[in-house]
Parts: sequence; structure tokens; C-alpha cells
Amino acid sequence: LTSKIELPDMPLAFALGFNHQKIVCKSLLYDGPHAILVGSTGSGKTELLRSVIRQLIGRNSNLQLVCVDFKGGAGLGEFADQSLAFASDHDMQAAEALIENLERDLRERELGQKAKTSMVIAIDELGHLLATVKSAAEVLSAISARGRSSNMHLLMTNQNRSEEHTSEL
Repeated sequence: LTSKIELPDMPLAFALGFNHQKIVCKSLLYDGPHAILVGSTGSGKTELLRSVIRQLIGRNSNLQLVCVDFKGGAGLGEFADQSLAFASDHDMQAAEALIENLERDLRERELGQKAKTSMVIAIDELGHLLATVKSAAEVLSAISARGRSSNMHLLMTNQNRSEEHTSEL
């Protein structure tokens, strides 16, 4: 279905669904810079996240993808080979190192030491990540506040928007 959808000619655009009049499209560049998909268990958040990632990869050949899968590897595992970096809750050292690398990447981009190629940081199960990797809240908060100018975009799922840890972001 997503390969047949005509999306507007906007950078980092993706289709979210449709209403009675049209296909609903958003752009991390123009409507973002970040997005969070919220819903209860079984509501389809991970499926929607995967669809958005496929669309972004298909339309943006130079996109840098970073995946943080805190759903046991079942959520974003299909993108491990296409990702600049991939970590799951099965390897906490790798997850902590990935978060440290994101902090370094943000700093280098801000200082002009690194090209500002579009980077999408996809996180499945934000609440679980924040509860498990203590440095994640501070780093993701910095990216959420300053990422637009560094062309870093957060694309996340979470159980609900009032979850205790998401208020830190």
C-alpha cells in the first residue's frame, strides 16, 4: 500500500493514514521535528512506526537511521542492517553506548564538526528505554530541544502520553 501512495514533495514526509477526504501526510521537517506515536498495547504503534520508517527510507536515500528497539528486538529488528546504529533491550551495553554516541553526534553537529545529514532516531517503547537506560532521558531531552537545527529527528512509540518518564522529555 505505501509504495502506491503519492506523498507531497516534502523532505522526510510519510503517510499516517487517511480520513474521509484524503491521505493524511506529515513531514518531520515541516510538521516536526519529532513525532511520538501513542497507544495502548496491541493498538498498532509498532506497525505504524515500521511503516513510517519504510516510507522514510524509500524516499530519502541519504537518510541516517538509528534504531532503539526496547520491545525485545521484535519491533525494529528488520531495520538492523539498514541502520547506522541499532540497539535493543537484549544488550544493555550496546544501548548505553548508542545513547552516548547520540549525545556525541549532537555535540559534533552543533560545533560544525560533522555533516548535518538527516538522522531519524526511531525508538520503540520509549518508556521502557527511559526506565532502563538512565542517561537516555538527558540525551533525548537535548535532542528534542536542539535536534531541529542539527537535523536530528526523534520518531518514537510510547504506551501513553502521560507515562511518568515521558514528562522528562
